[in-house]
Amino acid sequence: MYKDIVHTLEFTDDLDANEKVNKLLKEGWTLLHIGTVDISKYGDDQACYQIGYVVGATKDIYDSYVEKQNKSTKLDDLRSQLI
Repeated sequence: MYKDIVHTLEFTDDLDANEKVNKLLKEGWTLLHIGTVDISKYGDDQACYQIGYVVGATKDIYDSYVEKQNKSTKLDDLRSQLI
C-alpha cells in the first residue's frame, strides 16, 4: 500500500486542517500519520503542541489533485483580472 505513495502533504491543526484531510481522504488519499507537532518558540519554557496529519497519494490521485489545483489557480487569476 505505502510503496505506491508518490507524494505527501502535512497539515497542522489550524482551523480547517481536519476538514482538508477528510476531503483528501474522500478523494482517495491515504492517511499515513496523526501525531503532535511541537510549535513552541525556541527559548520558551512551556511546550506547545498541535495535531499534525500526514496524507499520501498514488501517482494517479496526485495527478488529479494537481490538475484541480491548476484549474483553481487559473480561475483565481481570471477573477483577479476582472476586478
